[in-house]
Amino acid sequence: MPDLTITDLKIRHRDRPTYVYPKYGRPYLSDTMASYHSRPRVYVHVAGDTVLADFACRFDRPHKVYRTFLPAILAAIGADGAKANWSQKAGCSCGCSPAFILKDVPASCFSGGPFDVFVTLGGDTSSALLDNGANLDRVAARLDGLAADPTIPTGLLG
Repeated sequence: MPDLTITDLKIRHRDRPTYVYPKYGRPYLSDTMASYHSRPRVYVHVAGDTVLADFACRFDRPHKVYRTFLPAILAAIGADGAKANWSQKAGCSCGCSPAFILKDVPASCFSGGPFDVFVTLGGDTSSALLDNGANLDRVAARLDGLAADPTIPTGLLG
């Protein structure tokens, strides 16, 4: 079992879409009502990961390991009976922000409006990738390709 612990848990309520009034043209909503009322998401981030490391493990995140923390996360937000499904495209259609999508969340959790949960895990992630059965060759090849890319600023390489 990997050496990971929950170091931070934040509940962020979504802002209600507002009308934007451009100088010319019709007013429009800043965001869609459908995304405002969508099911809550639990986004998991590992402390110390760089942007490039996060990108390299984009499709090989240890979600099976992350799932072991769900009971503690759901208890912290008061949604003990909720179910969670991992979705690679929970936050964006390109797959850059995967998360657990919660289902059957009690109405008492929504007292402040629709929300998302952001969890930070601390610890060693290398064993977590191995426990998940990640394709480490693909991760290493992606990291090498990113390091060789001359268009990426050197500050992101860590």
